[in-house]
Amino acid sequence: LAPAVAAATFGWKGVFIATAVAALFVAMASMRLEQAPKQKERNLSPKDSVTDSKDAGSSYKILFSIPSLSLYLCNSCDNFCKYILNAWLATMFVERYQVSAAEAGGWLAIVEAVGVVSRILAGMRDPLGEKFRWAASSATFLLQGAFLFLAFNAPNPKSCALFLTLYALCTGGHSVGFRPRYFETAPHLAGLLSGYGNTIASMASAMGPVVIGMLLGSKEGEDAESDDDDDERWNKVAWLMLTAALVGVAGAMGLQGVKHTKQV
Repeated sequence: LAPAVAAATFGWKGVFIATAVAALFVAMASMRLEQAPKQKERNLSPKDSVTDSKDAGSSYKILFSIPSLSLYLCNSCDNFCKYILNAWLATMFVERYQVSAAEAGGWLAIVEAVGVVSRILAGMRDPLGEKFRWAASSATFLLQGAFLFLAFNAPNPKSCALFLTLYALCTGGHSVGFRPRYFETAPHLAGLLSGYGNTIASMASAMGPVVIGMLLGSKEGEDAESDDDDDERWNKVAWLMLTAALVGVAGAMGLQGVKHTKQV
């Protein structure tokens, strides 16, 4: 709910500016990483300078390799869908199914609780291991996309809540999927990898609710209150969520090339 709360306090313009500043810091850190070996050259022997330069070059190759970019994409797709749900599910229940805010909150509390339990249980066990991280996240994205598509096309709040609960039950799959890759890909670069990934994913988190707002905006002169119009508008959201999940599958497939890298 952070983007929605921040937008209500500072406006979406402020949210985008803050995100841009965060991205600027990441860019500055990247340049700093490249310049660090040059700054040490005066106090290092030629042999040490060559070694540091090679280490910096190797770090760049890891941070911007196809598996790492795939990791960032997985995180972005997951956050994109998650923050759309946080910002718009209550609106959908009230607007489409004509339920009270209290009833909508009750359904969504169940969904959130199931998601938390799923992540905790998945984090306690790791049956697939490092080799099949890509398979875990690929299957999770596929199932989540299907359940979200069904949820946004559900005819009543109970069936919608059921599909959302199944979606939440799958979230633990990412805990044994792409998320551990931040620490397994290159332990000595885990901070940079997670920093890049979370910064990019935060941009997706901020964009998701905005995109849905634009998608749901009613045209002037149309009856936005009709049931047919509501169904059509939320059906667009269903297709968007399914598309985001399929993009996540593509990102998860790219994790197959990840190799464990040790610090030398």
